[in-house]
Amino acid sequence: MSASFQIVFSPISARLPFLLSNELKLSPTFTGLYLSIASAAMASGLFLSSRLISSGSSQKTLWLGWTTMCTGLVCMLLQQLFGVACIVAGVIFVQSALGFIIVPCTGDTLSSFPFPNRGKASGLFGFVNAIVSGLSVAFAGAFNITNAAAAIALTATSLILIAALLMAHPNKKGWTSPPP
Repeated sequence: MSASFQIVFSPISARLPFLLSNELKLSPTFTGLYLSIASAAMASGLFLSSRLISSGSSQKTLWLGWTTMCTGLVCMLLQQLFGVACIVAGVIFVQSALGFIIVPCTGDTLSSFPFPNRGKASGLFGFVNAIVSGLSVAFAGAFNITNAAAAIALTATSLILIAALLMAHPNKKGWTSPPP
């Protein structure tokens, strides 16, 4: 599931500076400011998920990440009405979903292995995420499409994969749909 998130996270993170400077025509100072806001959004998502995961299930936290990504996709789709700035807001929402997806995936992965094998599991988890991340950046760069179109297409693809994985694998309580 974490790798499904990397399909969108890495390419849009790599394209964000170009979107800001080339398509929005922002100065280097404002480009840096928006990149700092995006980093703060990621840090906020990581912090919040670390607090939420201890009081609830990892599946609820994953659905929260999925919902945050949906909000980002809606913002991106609104760019036809309100301009390219909506793409930037959508990308920041998607980036903030990092914590809500990576934290529970990491915790669930490592807790499912006995202690002596957790190091190997962690290494494999990181390896798979890095490979998917690199390949998704390469594939996204291979297609001659705008940064906005790439962000929308990649977010939609990732959302579909994550939803399918969440519904295909019930948690210990047996539910597979979003929590009430």
